[in-house]
Amino acid sequence: MDQTKKALCAGRSVPAFAIFALIALCACAYRVLTLGPVALNGFDEHAYLFFIKTFAAKGFAGLRELIAQFPVNENLSKGPLPFRIGFIVAGWLSCLLLGSYSVESLAALSFIAGILTIAVAYLLLKEWFSRGTAFTAALLLIVSPLMTGLSRRALQDPFFALIVVTAMWLYHLSWTRPRFSTLLFLAAALLAGFLTKESMLFLYPAFAAAALYYRQTVPVNPGFRIAIPFLIAPALYACFCSWLAGGFHNVFSAYAAYAAMQDTIAYALKFQKGPWFRYMVDFMLVSPATCLLSVAGMICAARDTDTRGRSFSAIYLLGGLAVFSILPLLNLRMVLFLDLPLRALAALGILALARTLTPGRAFSAGVIALTAIILALDVSQFFRLFVMAHVYDPVTSALIAANGFVR
Repeated sequence: MDQTKKALCAGRSVPAFAIFALIALCACAYRVLTLGPVALNGFDEHAYLFFIKTFAAKGFAGLRELIAQFPVNENLSKGPLPFRIGFIVAGWLSCLLLGSYSVESLAALSFIAGILTIAVAYLLLKEWFSRGTAFTAALLLIVSPLMTGLSRRALQDPFFALIVVTAMWLYHLSWTRPRFSTLLFLAAALLAGFLTKESMLFLYPAFAAAALYYRQTVPVNPGFRIAIPFLIAPALYACFCSWLAGGFHNVFSAYAAYAAMQDTIAYALKFQKGPWFRYMVDFMLVSPATCLLSVAGMICAARDTDTRGRSFSAIYLLGGLAVFSILPLLNLRMVLFLDLPLRALAALGILALARTLTPGRAFSAGVIALTAIILALDVSQFFRLFVMAHVYDPVTSALIAANGFVR
């Protein structure tokens, strides 16, 4: 029996719960160590806090007033939409639990969401890959500079990433172990995604592409029933928004004002525009070694136990990049959830490189050494970008400056 098979057998002997607990412990430990003092003075951070304070004082009636003012209030229309009730309610609960309506309480929500994202991501990864690959990908996710940096901010992006990853996991279970309860939970996750950020709609093409692969590889599938959650969620979201705004015409007015304002906001025009390949450049600026390994993982031969995971990771990564790259605003925060398939592919890249550089008995040692190097490089990038350079918004210009290309 070769070394790879021995490693796989050894991995199977470890209880699944023990591996999950180890991943959760590492995630908590690393994220606590990287908290540090952060200046929470971003425009969007305080806009969300204003929404939460309004909700706490006046309930849904207060948000209805903000929606009515949104098309005519220049300050309001420069920020996020008040329809993002998922994050508003979650932030309100966080503030209640911590006893303070502050951006620090919202940052605590992002911190918890970041850790939960890793936990749910591992549940998905172990469905896609062998245990060893799933474990390696989870470690890469723990030290992700982008996820770690944004988990320190009072923004909705880590919370939204948690919902998206949860929806991906439930979507997989709906195909592989179809049950009514799983479809119900999937519908709830999709609805939560819409209520947190309307860009949930732009993930539908990636889910549709994944469906084509599921139909070819899954012997028993849910059939047309899988489409029901994807139809119910946006319908319920539209009904809720119409009720919250006091009529669909108010919903349309708010969204029209939001879309029009993007062409007039100086910050958006200067920092959130660019060519179709901007996200690829941004991911390289954040984690260059990980990105290069993800390309290797996508094109190199994988073990049979990892082939399906590689296909799903490539579908979600390429599908997400294709859709979000044609939107009018480009900001790496908006595609935070793509860090999961990117790092899953990077884990495959590590295995492929280890098989090339350290074949035979040295394979396991090669995997450990390469993983340690990539982890160290990502930790270094986190400190360079988000601690030393104090990057708030990971736009291209800020990342270029933080990496020292310009001074």
